[in-house]
Amino acid sequence: MAKLPLEILSIICTYLSYEQDFKTLFSCACAGKELALVALSRIYRMHNVALANGGDMVDINQQENRFWKSWLGVWRTIIRSSLGKTMYPYCHYLRNLNLGELEEILKDLDSKPGVGKKFMTLLFQGEGADLVVKTKVQSFGPNRPKFDALATTNRIGTAIIKQAPLLEELTGNVYNEALLQWIPLLPRLRYLNLWHGSSLINAGNLIRAHCPLFSSLKFWSWRDNDADHQLAVLLGELRPQSLEAFEIFCYSDIGPEALGAFDLHRESLSELVLTQLKPEATMALPLLKGCTNLGYLSLQEYSAPPAIPQPGNEDLVLNMVAWVKQCKNLRVISLNRFRNSFAIATPLLLDNTIPLTRLDIEGDPMQDCMEFYRALAFKTSLRALSLAGDADEQGMEAAELLLASLCRLVNLEELSLKDASDFFGNEAIMELARSLPKLESLWSSGFVFGDAIWDDIASLKSLRKLEFYALTEFTAQGIYNFISKLGPGNNGFSLSILMEDPEYNLLPDEISRIREMLMEKLDGRFEFALVGEPSDGSSLELESD
Repeated sequence: MAKLPLEILSIICTYLSYEQDFKTLFSCACAGKELALVALSRIYRMHNVALANGGDMVDINQQENRFWKSWLGVWRTIIRSSLGKTMYPYCHYLRNLNLGELEEILKDLDSKPGVGKKFMTLLFQGEGADLVVKTKVQSFGPNRPKFDALATTNRIGTAIIKQAPLLEELTGNVYNEALLQWIPLLPRLRYLNLWHGSSLINAGNLIRAHCPLFSSLKFWSWRDNDADHQLAVLLGELRPQSLEAFEIFCYSDIGPEALGAFDLHRESLSELVLTQLKPEATMALPLLKGCTNLGYLSLQEYSAPPAIPQPGNEDLVLNMVAWVKQCKNLRVISLNRFRNSFAIATPLLLDNTIPLTRLDIEGDPMQDCMEFYRALAFKTSLRALSLAGDADEQGMEAAELLLASLCRLVNLEELSLKDASDFFGNEAIMELARSLPKLESLWSSGFVFGDAIWDDIASLKSLRKLEFYALTEFTAQGIYNFISKLGPGNNGFSLSILMEDPEYNLLPDEISRIREMLMEKLDGRFEFALVGEPSDGSSLELESD
């Protein structure tokens, strides 16, 4: 029987990795020695997604135990590979390394004593014992050896990185001294995702010298008195015009100096996310005016936007609008709990030269949103829209204007209306369904919704997610009829009814039948709760898969 050339086997396994088909790749790895090496290299390149995508839905405890067993097995193999104790050099195949996951595993081993037995034996009694950082403090369970999970994670990281020259992405809570040792060993590093910005002190010149492909920096927070200056230094040390993505996930002590330093990457920077900005940083945002190649911009203030105008607000709005209007590649903008967000977004909606496809606004008082609603109708390029605010501030006239503008956005695929749609009833939802044929996801609050909406909703041939956070008066028969009209384009459909009127409460058998119909016909799911029941508590766990 003729054998396929190694090049063909490589192409097949590469395709399977792009499709994230872990099961087939694993079967290839077990098929024979020649194919094993090719398949295993692809598996370990995608090890972070392989386990998340594996397996059918089973009992939650069984599924969790199986996941833990697989996950611990992967990490055990990676650690043994870093020590040269495996047949194949698995560390050499790694493209990304998430040490944050390893740290969580080390902290949580006590919750899975049976599943984690081999892993604990490897670390505390076997080949990996030298990687454990012992401590006199009992940080975990009474039967556990005393060790420092974070320090142990960093020591294991050192062992892995010495054997992982192809690593492109690094994530985790990394010590500064460890990162400074690792950077020269990572010539292909592109993405760095850290817990603390302080880990980056003195790292800029090393990245510039050893990581020519580096382009993305993200960290959780940076809380130091000199964080603003240190970040500015880092941005200055990196190769000019090399940073393409920057993100801060939580409050940080950055301000004018760091924001001004982004000008050194004004031509390359395409993605910028600044979360929980302190007031001084917010007022300094116009210093970013040179960064006009942005395609993705997300801004959030640390505190809620002031309800009354503040000194300097008018100048801030004018300068922000002048800056953002120069971003001719801008496709996504998110203003979350950001002052004057409607005033900033309105000119973007009226500018035909900005190809905006997604707009998210949340938390800004909505009493002055009429001009925004009028402008919204003109941005027909939008494919995703999320609005959240207090509708009591606007009244019925504004709600009618919002509905009319939404119905003009014929290319919308995702629509989320939280509180902004509190005046919407059956007719509003029906009109949206008739006007927006491309909708794939709809989340809406409202006044009262009932069975009258189902026929129009069923006409949405691509809808896969429908969630109501409004008082609902649905009947089981109405929902049965709705499901029966859905087709192949609705595969994976998720229906969430979270505030059902108790007078219309569905019986347990009716809920089970709805769930079975969705699962059998569309591989879908159903969530249900009565008004006043917690949507994230035990009641929903009982009513949903």
